[in-house]
Amino acid sequence: MKLNSKFLLSALVFGSGISTFSSVKAEDRALHNVPKATASRFPITDRIWPENPGDADVCIWKDDKLGAVTVTIDDDQAGQIDWWVEQGEMYGYRFTWFIITNWVGNKGVGGKWEQFQEVVKKGHDVQSHTVSHLSDKELDIADEYRMSKQIIEEHIPGHPVTTVAYPGGGQSHRNNHDAAARYFIAARGTSAVINKVNRMDYMSVSSVSGQFVFNNPGTWADLGHMIERTRQKSLYRGWYCAHFHNLKPKNRDHVVKAFDYLKSHEDTFWVGLFREVAMYAQERDTAEVATKIMSPAQIALSLRDRMDDTIYDFPLTVKVRLPDDWQAAIAGQNQRQIECTVAEHEGAKFALVQAVPDAGTVYLRKN
Repeated sequence: MKLNSKFLLSALVFGSGISTFSSVKAEDRALHNVPKATASRFPITDRIWPENPGDADVCIWKDDKLGAVTVTIDDDQAGQIDWWVEQGEMYGYRFTWFIITNWVGNKGVGGKWEQFQEVVKKGHDVQSHTVSHLSDKELDIADEYRMSKQIIEEHIPGHPVTTVAYPGGGQSHRNNHDAAARYFIAARGTSAVINKVNRMDYMSVSSVSGQFVFNNPGTWADLGHMIERTRQKSLYRGWYCAHFHNLKPKNRDHVVKAFDYLKSHEDTFWVGLFREVAMYAQERDTAEVATKIMSPAQIALSLRDRMDDTIYDFPLTVKVRLPDDWQAAIAGQNQRQIECTVAEHEGAKFALVQAVPDAGTVYLRKN
């Protein structure tokens, strides 16, 4: 059985010492969070192009992009919602609102539930920033996490709340990674750095305060570090998370310039929701892909990971080398057609297939 090399290295980090996925204990195939890295989980490489027809590899990021970017907005900020939605529509991007549930409709700045329901309808995301921003001393930290998740899901039915942004300020010492991990798959922390792709701490994802330094060229906050092998080599192919609070009109120009930069490099950046990027990355870190069938007209793949399948259902991008006589391909999984595009590299063709781990055999057919 052919194993993804990234999975092998991550397995060693977890201390299992395994050589095949089938030897992983059943309880370790339903991880809620990938444990904090104690070493690099896999080598940071350029795009990988499988060598032989039928060979497959799980891409580091969706659509085989070089880096991932998430834009998050904190503290409800009713007056900011329309501007962010307009930017999303203009650039084709989706953003994550981390809201304080006690503030919704209150304190003069909190948006209304109807506004956040509409935000979700437009493809954006609403996640937890706790119940009270940790200001309610009668709530213990588990209540802050659990109740915020419950309240948002009650007011936006069918919308899963699986991530949290830790509040900063005077009560930030109350944040608890272990408590958060019981309710959420990932948490946004407060360290202002770009996340290294092979050493990410999913319960404390670093985030840049975007008020003034979102893509500040020539500095540590330059988006270019993720797509160019500069002296910051460890940031290549990383995850750039930015967070905003009350972004005043006079401070919006640099954000628009950053969006222009991202749009001009859309072949290299995946701009996704915080929840999606966190889910993709943890599936990828524990993924195994193996070729089961390789015939002139059909390729069949097994795609598995070690994450909890009741939560982790975001498609991974699997790159498959196609036979030389295939001009195109169609793909299916679980008796339905799934997204499949074809890329060319040095005269060879490769399918980029969007498949969910543990959701059944992935089939590719000559088209």
